[in-house]
Amino acid sequence: MFRLTASLCFLFLLSLQSCSKYEPVTFASPYSSSEAIRQEVASDTGNIFRFEPAAKQYAFIGQEELAIAMWDSSRSALKRAYGWEDLDTFSTDQVMRDFPNTIPAKKVILEQSASHRFTILNEAHHNSQHRAFTHSLLEDLYDQGYRHLGAEALIVNEPAGFIDDPQQISTESGTYVQDPEFAEMLKHAVELGYKLFEYEANDTIYGADRERVQAENILRYAERFPNDKLVIHSGFGHLIESETNKYTEWPQMGRQLHLLGGVDPLTVDQERYHPASSPAFEQALYRSVRPQEAVILTNGAGEAFGTNGADLSVFHPPVGLTSPLNKFRIDRSIALDFPVLVHAFRDTDDLSVAIPFAVAEATSHEFSMSTALDKSSVIILQQADGISIRLMRSGYQALN
Repeated sequence: MFRLTASLCFLFLLSLQSCSKYEPVTFASPYSSSEAIRQEVASDTGNIFRFEPAAKQYAFIGQEELAIAMWDSSRSALKRAYGWEDLDTFSTDQVMRDFPNTIPAKKVILEQSASHRFTILNEAHHNSQHRAFTHSLLEDLYDQGYRHLGAEALIVNEPAGFIDDPQQISTESGTYVQDPEFAEMLKHAVELGYKLFEYEANDTIYGADRERVQAENILRYAERFPNDKLVIHSGFGHLIESETNKYTEWPQMGRQLHLLGGVDPLTVDQERYHPASSPAFEQALYRSVRPQEAVILTNGAGEAFGTNGADLSVFHPPVGLTSPLNKFRIDRSIALDFPVLVHAFRDTDDLSVAIPFAVAEATSHEFSMSTALDKSSVIILQQADGISIRLMRSGYQALN
């Protein structure tokens, strides 16, 4: 009897010790696990456009390589269905001869942005790397007089027509803004002193009208602040300045700024030269450059390479080179139903609407994040069965 009682007491103490490392919480994650995303794609075989939203969802949980692979699946589907393929037709060798130097992209951009009032960078909506790069430029651009950041993906519900408080950035700020990299870019901008504004046309406007309305909204906002410079973070080809383009029969937003406002923005294309899931999906020029950091091609005359209707083309390195991973281990005494989504919040966040500063997926008690955690981090785990817990600081440890 004594031995049984002692054993029960021991188990009770173990249970108390384990519980001190976490607590149950009511929390509904806006994100999906990799397996749930994969199953959704597999169940929707009749829709050739199913890969694009899946790629976005992978990016949101930090699965960048899966996001890129899913995007490439979309390109394969479009090629099979419509014969669509977007590969360079110019001579790679000629470009390498004309622009033999690889210079850090930030250096080239900042040299040119100083003399412009508008600087536009684009993104592929499944690629968090593009958001992180724009993020990295904001402080230097602020020093050059840039005071406003407009984002195609942003929804602003403030009476002033702009956001100037990081707490105003929430899960209601736009679908793509739910990518932690996007939200962190916006929050950092506000902390530096930027005002954030939206410029997207409403969802009933398409095609040529959409490009025109985007430009009109940007110009109308700029008129409110005639002495300030503006950064624009657009999607895909909207920044194209050329009169014609291979994607549409109408001028894009970048060209509309010329036509409607006489504006000549500095345009920086990020989405053409970046890593793919296999060489078959990469531009031949990208394979020739093989960047180890974000670079732009230049020549001895100080000229920089730009294509795809933009002034400058950024060549991004393979995923992982720019964001070393921080590794963590959840205490093994905590029983979990894997896979688990790990959400990292700040202790000032309202968990009902806040966007985490990092999200990762754990298939075991160990997980990795590109962002470090500290004592003020609030860690929420959502398990495969939907049950969520808050992990206390004693419930995990850093491995590096």
